Amino acid sequence: MHVNEYVVMDMADYSRDPLIMHQTVLACKRHNIAVGVHPGLPDIQGFGCHAEGVELHHVKPHGILYGTMYRDKDTCRARYAGVPKETAAFGLAGTINEEVAKEMGLPFVAEIYDRKKKKPWHPDETQRHVRTQVENASVTAVSGEDIDLALGVYQVSPCCYSDSLSAVGIVTEVRQIVDEFNAEHFPQS
Repeated sequence: MHVNEYVVMDMADYSRDPLIMHQTVLACKRHNIAVGVHPGLPDIQGFGCHAEGVELHHVKPHGILYGTMYRDKDTCRARYAGVPKETAAFGLAGTINEEVAKEMGLPFVAEIYDRKKKKPWHPDETQRHVRTQVENASVTAVSGEDIDLALGVYQVSPCCYSDSLSAVGIVTEVRQIVDEFNAEHFPQS
């Protein structure tokens, strides 16, 4: 069994290497892993992944584009205008991103994060953090403040960073929690 059922291709200018992206898409195709994209700014070449017969699974904004799409409907609409209707939009529920995705007929998936700080965590810390998000629909910010999450009526997808020595363990733990939540709340999916 694979740890991931889909992979997000980071499309930000600093990480875009066409050869590595092509090899990653081919590897995903070989292992029957869906491919989504994580477009950021600048996004000169666009974010299509239909090469090699791989359909685009989802779109998730990155960086400045991510923040702008959560505050500006016109930017959000412009970015989603080129997304095929069956392609899911991943993002924070209860935001303009969710509203515009629904308005444009895109399936929406609520995203949660594996950590609240920009440093590697131990799998146990991550497990507590993610479980609180799905069970209590809240998250503890870096400031210590609890913030309500509007998970709404959506399946949940985790965003896990790979910069930790225990990244595979973290993804495995997070995936188990998210799969349990989705199976309980969305049994037909």
